[in-house]
Amino acid sequence: MGGTWSISLRLFGSAAVWIFIPLAIALLCANLILSATVVLPLDDKINADLEEFIQKTEFVPEAEGEIVFKGFADDKYSRSGSGWFAQVTAVGGRRSGAAWRSKSLDFDPFRLSEIDPKTSIVRKDYSNAEAWSLKALTRKARHPLTGQEYYFTILADVRTNIEDTEQLNNQVKERVILVSIALIITVIIGVILQVKFGLKPLSDLKEQIVNKREGRQESIDRNVAREIKPISEALNNLFDHNDVVLERARSEVGNLSHSLKTPISIIKNEAGKFSGDSAELLSAQIDNIERHVMSYLDSARNTVLATDKGMQTPIAARIKPWSQLIRTSYPDKEITFTEEVSDDLVFNGSQMHLDDILQNLIENACKWCKSRLHVTASLRPHPVTGDGQLSITVEDDGPGIPSEMRKYVVERGNRGDEKTPGSGLGLDIVRRIAADYGGEMELSSSNLGGLSARISLPGTRI
Repeated sequence: MGGTWSISLRLFGSAAVWIFIPLAIALLCANLILSATVVLPLDDKINADLEEFIQKTEFVPEAEGEIVFKGFADDKYSRSGSGWFAQVTAVGGRRSGAAWRSKSLDFDPFRLSEIDPKTSIVRKDYSNAEAWSLKALTRKARHPLTGQEYYFTILADVRTNIEDTEQLNNQVKERVILVSIALIITVIIGVILQVKFGLKPLSDLKEQIVNKREGRQESIDRNVAREIKPISEALNNLFDHNDVVLERARSEVGNLSHSLKTPISIIKNEAGKFSGDSAELLSAQIDNIERHVMSYLDSARNTVLATDKGMQTPIAARIKPWSQLIRTSYPDKEITFTEEVSDDLVFNGSQMHLDDILQNLIENACKWCKSRLHVTASLRPHPVTGDGQLSITVEDDGPGIPSEMRKYVVERGNRGDEKTPGSGLGLDIVRRIAADYGGEMELSSSNLGGLSARISLPGTRI
């Protein structure tokens, strides 16, 4: 199954694996480092606040009877229910008991005896208050003038601190997740652009192959990326070999067509000199042979049609020589051949197919005309696609074909007059070639009085 995966998917998957794994490890480490840096242990917080507490406390003369505290930087000691408390306790002497306490301590002050010496934990229930589980840290200081001892105590609710820690940790995680998502999106976009840029030579190669197939360029560009160069060289060699084979096939089909038509025509003419049942049987068999031969030749021509569609053939150069060919092929008729063809008109197809169309239409017109034959070619936009549409019309001054018979005579093997020599394949061949190129054939009455055969084909101007 792995062999069916696209190159883009392979590149994207491998890049994603080797980028996302280190990225995930880096983000995990960053989260751990950030959490350890921002979320300090509870003991470290209490100790830091206690140091600040002592440093910002001023002892005043005994006469004033109090100490002065300038205040914490954090307002948690001023908010009721914050879970953080501070107090100064005078020990012994005349000032036994709480000398100062924070505003957050809005209930009975703590006594030092309530602190467990082993765990430094105070557990006490207060009326109209929650049951606190407090972590305490106490340090002694002496008044420099009176010698009075004071104990500075910081207490923090363990539960509240845990909740604060978790909240902060969650905030850190949220930010890490947002950063991670942004990095992942950036990496995905980068990988997509990398894959697209890396595969650009293959995309260009595909476009060149399509252009070669449709005749817009003769070969694959050899000035390509180093990794693609062997492929482009192999494709050019394949195309060159294919062109040689196809050209040989076109030539062989054309030679075979011309070499068979003359002997068959001679045999048909000689058979026409005989009379009786045997002559009719012989003529019928010759017509049958001709139909089969032309059918197989027609099939051979269509075999190379796909490549021929990318070729271009000038129109005028294939029509004008027929003026001399008609005089040579029909010496018993005085046929005036005229044409209106611009030299810049081009058929978007092979010369072989254009020759087949002209040969069948002009020979059919010569067979039925009295003395005049006229060929015109013009270019107009296609009514649907807007592409160039070439129109070639062959007219004669013969008897024409009744409108009810026109559909019948274009079908393979049918003839308008069974007495007139012919296989009945010419118009059908023209119709099929035109259809293969996306065109059509239309029969109508000619301005000359006979038949007008018009075909539409892809074309352009040069």
